[in-house]
Formats: sequence, C-alpha cells, structure tokens
Amino acid sequence: MNSHPQPATVKPLAIIIPAYKTRFLRAALESVAAQTDHNFQLYVFDDGSPEPVGKIIREPGGRLPVKFHRFSENLGRVSLVRHLERCIRLTSEPWVWIFADDDVMEAGCVADFYAELDRTQSAHDLYRFNTVWVDGAGGQIAESPRHPPVESGTDFLLARLTGKRKVTLQEIIFSRRAWESAGGLPDFPLGWHADEAFTASLGMRQPLRTIAGARIYWRFSNLNITSTATFAVINLKVMASTQFFRWVVKFFQAHDAARTEAAVRASEAWLMNYLRTCWEFLGWRTCVALDTLAFEAWQRPRGWGLFTGLELNLTLLAQKAGRCFRSRSSGVPERSVYKPDKVAGAVTAAGAAGQRPARPEILFITSHDPDSADYGAVVRARNIIRLLGQVGDVRVVLAGFHEPWTEHPQGTCGGFPLLRTIRFEWSEEITIADRVRQAVDPRFMNLDWLQARAEDTAWLKRTAAEHDLVWVHGLQTANRCNLWRWPQAVLDVDDIISEVHNTHREAAASLRHKAPAFLKHIQWRRREELLPERFDACCVCSEPDLEKLRHAGKTFVVPNGFNPPRADYARRPAAPVRVGFVGNFEYAPNLRGMNWFVNEVWPQILQKNPAARLRLVGAGGREQAWPAGQNIEPLGWLEEVESEMATWSLTVAPILTGGGTRVKLAEAFSRRCPAVSTSLGAYGYDVTDGQELFIADDRGQFAARCMEIMDDPVAGEKLAANAWNKFTQLWTWDAQAGRVAAVVKQVLAASQHKT
Repeated sequence: MNSHPQPATVKPLAIIIPAYKTRFLRAALESVAAQTDHNFQLYVFDDGSPEPVGKIIREPGGRLPVKFHRFSENLGRVSLVRHLERCIRLTSEPWVWIFADDDVMEAGCVADFYAELDRTQSAHDLYRFNTVWVDGAGGQIAESPRHPPVESGTDFLLARLTGKRKVTLQEIIFSRRAWESAGGLPDFPLGWHADEAFTASLGMRQPLRTIAGARIYWRFSNLNITSTATFAVINLKVMASTQFFRWVVKFFQAHDAARTEAAVRASEAWLMNYLRTCWEFLGWRTCVALDTLAFEAWQRPRGWGLFTGLELNLTLLAQKAGRCFRSRSSGVPERSVYKPDKVAGAVTAAGAAGQRPARPEILFITSHDPDSADYGAVVRARNIIRLLGQVGDVRVVLAGFHEPWTEHPQGTCGGFPLLRTIRFEWSEEITIADRVRQAVDPRFMNLDWLQARAEDTAWLKRTAAEHDLVWVHGLQTANRCNLWRWPQAVLDVDDIISEVHNTHREAAASLRHKAPAFLKHIQWRRREELLPERFDACCVCSEPDLEKLRHAGKTFVVPNGFNPPRADYARRPAAPVRVGFVGNFEYAPNLRGMNWFVNEVWPQILQKNPAARLRLVGAGGREQAWPAGQNIEPLGWLEEVESEMATWSLTVAPILTGGGTRVKLAEAFSRRCPAVSTSLGAYGYDVTDGQELFIADDRGQFAARCMEIMDDPVAGEKLAANAWNKFTQLWTWDAQAGRVAAVVKQVLAASQHKT
C-alpha cells in the first residue's frame, strides 16, 4: 500500500537508473522495491552494457513499476552528461531522481520526499537527502556532513569548496521545469563536478531544501569513477576541474561578487591539494589547461601552471624511481589472519555452549596515556581505545619520549592490558648520509632523530604480527617505532603534520621562519603520500582533512568528540563576567594563540568591560608570565572542568597554528558554553559563523565578537543551543562507535580477501 495516495495513473516522480555494471545493481533495485511509497515510475536505461542488465531488472518481479530501455550506443563512455540528458528526455514526470546502479536508498526516501514536498508546498526546485558513504561490502566509511535545512546556491558552493559540504547526483531530486530552465547539466569531462555546478545553479533559483529523514548510501568501490586513478582518468578529472573552477568564478561574479575572492582561493586550494595527491603524471594538455585556469581565475602569472605541473611530475618521477631501486620487503613474519567466516562459526558454537564468542585481537599503540591528565590527544586516545574495546580484545603499548605517563602498577592502561612501555631515544650518531636521506628520501623515517631501541622494534614487529589488527595513534609514533610496513594496521592521523608546518609557514612573519616551515611541510607531505604502502587504512578527524589526505578507499573520518555533561549540569555564569580557555599550555599552538589573545585582543575587551576576568585552565598555565594587572587568572590543570566552565559567559579558541580539530570546541559545545574562535580553531567542524559560534581572525573583530556575547547573553545562549544540537548528533564519542567499527571491519575484511 502506498503511504502517499495518488490516482494510479499519476506518477509525479521519475527514478532513473543509468545502468552499465551489474555487480551492485540487484542491491540498488531491491532498495527501490523496498520503498514504503511506490508512487513513482522507475526507469532503467542500459547504456550498451555487455552485462545482463535486462535479466537482472526482471528479478524483483511485479514489485517495481519499471520501464526498461537499452541503448545500442555506449554514450556514457564518451560523455556521461550527454547520456544522462538523453535518459531524462525519455521520461515525462515533473520530478526527476537520477539514481545509480551501485547505490542504495533507505526505505522511507520516497515517502519522506513527498512529505517534504507537501510541507513546503513544492516551493523548491531541488530537494536533497543526507548521505552515508559505504564500501563495496556495504560497511560504513563515513557520514557526509549534514546539509542545513535551507541553503542558497552560493552558500552551498562555498561550503563545498572549503570541504564543509558534499554532494552526489544520487542524493538530489529536482524539478523538470528547473532542469529545462537551467539548460541541463554542465557537460564537464567524466561528468566530474557536474553535480556541484547543477546543484548551485538550481539553488540560485530557489533555496536548496534538505529532507531530514531517510538517507542515501553512496558506494565508494573500485567500480565507480571517483575511485579510478589511472593516468587517463586523472588527467580528465583535472581538465574537468579547470573548466569547473572557471565556471565557479563566473558564477560568483554573477550572483555573489563580494565572495568571489573567497571562492577563487578555495578553488585553488582544492585543486592544488588534489594534484599533490593524485599520484599520476600530468599530460601536456592538462598542464596547459591548468596554466589557463591559474591565469584567468587565480590571477597567477602566465607559465605558473606549466611550472607547477612540471614540478609535480618531477616529484612523482623521483618517487617512482626510488621505489625501483629500494627493497620493498616489509620483514613482517607469517601470521594467522583474522577470518570473519571462521569467527562466525565460533560465534554459533560458543552461543550453543553459553560461551563468549571469538573477537579480533587488537593492538593499540599510542604515546598518549589514556589514564593521564586530559588534553586533546589523551581524550582521543582514551575514547578510541574504549570504542575498539566494543569490537575486539584490546592490548596497549605506550611508546613515547616526553609524554607524562601515569604509573600502571596493575599492568593495565585505559582499562585494557598494558603489554609494554617503549621509550624513544635520541640517535647516537647522525651521519651526513642520514641528513641527506632525511631531506630527499620520503622513506627515511627518522625525521626528528628519535627512535625505539632495536630490541623494542623487534618485539613490536613480532607482537604486531600476532594480532588481528594494529591501531597506531600518530604518524610520528609509527616512524619512531622504526617499522615501515605495519601488518593489518590503521594509522590514526589526528594531526596531518605537513599541514601543521604549513600553518607555521603562513603565520611566520619573515622569510627566515617561513623557509624552514615550508621545507618541513614538503618533507612530511611526501611521506604522507606513501601512507597506503605502510598501512591498510588511515583515520582523520574531519572531512577537510579527508580531502587533504585522500587515499582512495583507505581514508576514513573519525571525528574528535567529547562526552555529554552529567544529568544535573546547569550553567550559572558568574559576575563579574568570565571568559575562559581550556588547553595544555605546554602545547605550542595553544600557548601561541593565547599569547596573541592576551596581548592583542584582551586589552580591547578590558577597555569596554574593566571587571571582566580571563580564566585559563590547563597544564602549564600557571608557569607562564602573563601580564600583570590584566585580570588574568591561571588555574592550572583541573580534575573537574565542568563546574568551572559553567560559570563562564564564553570560551575562546584563538588558535593560529596547528593541525587536526580542537577538542576544546567539542567540550564547549557539550557544555553549552558560547564560543568565539579563529577560523583555524574551528577547522574541521561543520559550523557556520553566527550559527553555532562566532568566528573571527582579526584582533578587533575577535574582541567585538566576545563583547557581543558579553553584552547580549541571550544571543550567546542561542549560539550555544545550536551548537549543542549539532554536538549531540555528530560529536559525542558514542556517535563515533559505528565509524570505528566500520574501519575495523574494512581492514579485517581486506586481510581475509588477501588470504
């Protein structure tokens, strides 16, 4: 029975599946057949496939109102957009949904679309679902950032360019009238970026509308164009990107001229990051297209794009040549591999006997003691190990240099067995050859001259091989352990180190400081490009970091989070007004940011509110020489921050350098404390200035935003309420359990496939 009654002849919605490959087609069709509302017409268009598309679509029997057409010409190979356009023209329904032959829709999608259509009285040209990325086995990789309820085309496009928004053609339903008025989909090579451009265009006619209920599962597999990374495809993607970004500039000039410069800079950062991680040579025509884009859209001099393409090709050539002359033996001994099918049998047998089922054995390696005093990396280590403990039997290795570890007399760490502590030591002899290799060889791991002892490395190699999965927290820790290839391993990249040095370069005041930071950025960037050779998967903290460290099918997002406050928690801002900061002052970015705030911003606040107090919470805060007579109150490390933060009118995150995402913001969101942050401080969080917090990078603007909350507490509470709502959905640690389990599942499944 349809949940949205209509006369039998009325079909307002056309669901179009352009089919070519059949590996996941059955799953796609089953998800359509499972819809609670069947008031749609399904079209399947066979693009001259050599596979049995027609046979498969008959399998659901009479459950689907399907019309099938086979094209003799494989037009999608020539132009995907032209193929999609000819499919649309063979339909007549007023609403169009182009789905895919390898994706899946939740059962309530059609019903939720009609409900939203009724609710908004068809006032929008484009309705969209939120999306979850899954792998070839259906395991969840990541959840795309949630779309806001309503959004203009320019707001969407700028958010997309800066990594805060994603879109796939499969998640949007658009009106035929709007499609005709827009002139169809932009015909970029491979259809690359056509969905972004089309969505933005329709968003300027009427705001984009999000359907808050059911979701789409977009499959990232080795069959779709996103994961394809051959020479020909990479060059076509770059060509498409150059056309798209020229389109972007014209689009903003026509619709939002004030933000054209922001769009230009975002497009440049996007494409240059992609070029540095595509791992394929750029052809001459591609370099010429890049040069034209750089000249016309980015205001770069003629020849800049050609030189950049040449530089990228030479770097890649050096890397590939090096691989030919170096041994690629990992030295990892043979080991038993965790096999889900074997464990499934064990589960059945154990259940019959009333025993605990078999679970994978996981080795967790970190330099951050989960039992030590709170700071960002410790909070992450503590919660990741807890979530891993939900899917496997975890054992811990503490490996570090100066980390403040606690005593573990019971042989446990974070509630799990502690197998060993490894102290890194300074290299005794550093030769000229070592220094040369450090500068030019991306496989040379000893970048900071700290290494584990040989006996510790040998023990770690044996122990890692005895576990079903290894989770390593931090690339520096992995390098210092002196192992190149880690077996069945996940690297938790909470900070992309090359980006940390890049922020140092951008913040440096002179060339003398910029140059070494830039060299460090290049050194680490080259090493990060080789991570797929060393690890089976990588985790990053945010979608923007995913864009910067995209290794097809091997990089996942596990955001930083925080735990909700206790049930009786209540805010009670003190008088005089208190402004707070939480952070480890032994961490350079925290200290640098707070020095900037104290010297450049705080005096402006005191001029307007002389009684205001600045409360500093964190290790090392009392040891700093803060200016006298400025109402600065360093509290040091507090075992219980919750009650202290409840007295603050606002918290600040004046971060100018560093990488990853700041746990201090998730902590503020969890405690409903209004926040003011720099752009870098808010990096990686799907937040908007003026919605969940205030964002300011200029000292005067930062001070003005703080005073705005101090003068209007109601406005501050509104920000905090918006942030709290998003926090409960996205940034609690319990919300990350599925992501961590999906990473473990993918790596274990891959190891079974290899076996």
